[in-house]
Amino acid sequence: MARRKVGEIKKSKNAGESDYVEIFRDIKIPEGSKKVFLQLESKKSKIEGITKALNDGKITEDYAKKQISYANEMKDYVRFEIIQVTKD
Repeated sequence: MARRKVGEIKKSKNAGESDYVEIFRDIKIPEGSKKVFLQLESKKSKIEGITKALNDGKITEDYAKKQISYANEMKDYVRFEIIQVTKD
């Protein structure tokens, strides 16, 4: 499974305005594809997923520490990262 960050959903800079989406890369999803999709990940969901994978023995403790550190670097104004997932 391949994963790549393609954008973010951010809080508005002005109170009372809608959140907005910032796209960093081209997103190509073939019509009808069940192997390519977009996934939204918050800081909380990332850390919960990493912790579960560690507890299930799917990843090492060193890898988990690096990924949790990365998740904690998310800015407070970023609600979600948009991840393009491609299944093999």
